[in-house]
Formats: sequence, C-alpha cells, structure tokens
Amino acid sequence: MKKLQPYMNWIDQRLREHVWNAEVIYQEIAQQGYTGCRTRLRKYIQPKRSLRPSKQTVRYETQPGEQLQHDWGEVDAVIAG
Repeated sequence: MKKLQPYMNWIDQRLREHVWNAEVIYQEIAQQGYTGCRTRLRKYIQPKRSLRPSKQTVRYETQPGEQLQHDWGEVDAVIAG
C-alpha cells in the first residue's frame, strides 16, 4: 500500500464521483506517476464497493397498446465465417 498511499485521497474522490472501474482509475493514476500494480489498487477499492450506490430500475407499466418500447441497440453477427 506504500506506493498507493499518495494517491488514496484522489482515488477516494474518483469513487465519490461514481468512477468504480479499477482499470480506469489505474490508468489515471499511472499517468500521474503511480508505478504499483493493479491488484493493489483493486484490493484498496474492493471493501469500498459496498458504499457504491445501487442501480435501481423504476418499472413503468401501461395498459396494453398504450405504449411502445424499442431497443435501439445494434448487434453484428458473423454467420458461417
């Protein structure tokens, strides 16, 4: 944790900003001079994950035929090579 210590306040700030991806945080602190490993960072973040706000889905229902929902996502599939 010695190498990570100078970055802990900054990491905690990023977590408060809802950046929970350890790889993103690792890249950011590496640009600032961190030379430690990703595992140490993940071990530091892991116990704090319980503080992360949960994602809640708000269900919205209407009578049949009253509303249309569409998923605008795209998927590319290669079939037979």
